Amino acid sequence: MNYSSFVGFQLKNLGDALACLPALAFLRARGVQAALVARPAAARLLTPTLGEEGVIRADFKSKAWDLAGNLSLIGTLRAKGFQAALGFDHKRRSGLLSFLAGHKTRVLAPIPGYDAPAWPWRAVSAAPLTGRTGRPPNLIHMAESHVFLAALLAGEEPAELTPALYPRPPAVGEDERARARALLESLPPGDGPAVGLCLRGRQREKSWPLPLARASAEFLAQRVGARFFLTGEAADGEIFRALKGICAAPLADLTGKTSLGEFLALLSVLDLFVSVDTGSAHLAALMGTPLIAIYAVTSPAQWAPLGGPSRLLCYNQALSRHGLPAEAPSGVAPWVALKAVGPRDIWGAAESLGAETAAKWLK
Repeated sequence: MNYSSFVGFQLKNLGDALACLPALAFLRARGVQAALVARPAAARLLTPTLGEEGVIRADFKSKAWDLAGNLSLIGTLRAKGFQAALGFDHKRRSGLLSFLAGHKTRVLAPIPGYDAPAWPWRAVSAAPLTGRTGRPPNLIHMAESHVFLAALLAGEEPAELTPALYPRPPAVGEDERARARALLESLPPGDGPAVGLCLRGRQREKSWPLPLARASAEFLAQRVGARFFLTGEAADGEIFRALKGICAAPLADLTGKTSLGEFLALLSVLDLFVSVDTGSAHLAALMGTPLIAIYAVTSPAQWAPLGGPSRLLCYNQALSRHGLPAEAPSGVAPWVALKAVGPRDIWGAAESLGAETAAKWLK
């Protein structure tokens, strides 16, 4: 196979869209036309890497079938004349859109744990990838799998997943920076580090238990005067109220109060971000924010953040669920295996990050 133009499909969440970018950056660096069909909300994160022409917005009115929106997207895809489609999201809907757009080759990335739908997609074996890396499929990063597939279809030698292929951070406007500064001023007064918290994702099983989050926040507040704010969607305000009722650490509520641009601006000036494995964690890595990522059920091997300095704290149950060892092997982002993530685990990770980034709490 030796195609010269590709379109990828990723209609899931922001973190999923970011994981596609290394593969498309790999192709574009070799002069291959490459674009991504994604939700409009993801466009701002994608254009620094792909340019405006490389982002095709799937602007559907809802998750249900939207005839006008689908016909418009199919028409755009037909006009661009891509030779091959990459099913990054493993969705049958994406495959049908690709089929109706006239793409003769429609293939899925070999991703362990993701069921490959039948027609209209065709699955690619992971065997060549595992043979090249010397690692089994469950120890291969999502983005690494995508790069392998893109290289295979373009007739190129696969590249290592290096920072040169990582997503580029988007620019932040001055108005957004001003709004972020104003939000920081809503924190309780003090000169200790500003720390963001994200305690749950769309999958509730990813959540970090409130008693452990409370104890960790109080520990950092006592040690270094840390001040905290809770991030998330408007519905996550209930978490803030529950945490505020039991937590003695300085805590402000920013759930549902920022646009994407304002949140990116806020991340860029934080001292530390502590998050479960969800889109917010990947946005923090994108902006270079020191990050502690907590894996309660997901795989740190597949979903390690791409970008800034990070420490991965993983529940034993998550490692067992994905057949992962307590210690990450060579070639995989390191993690710490824990029965539960508590105050001293967070402090140890924060100290380690502080030494790496010259954080103000070590000065």
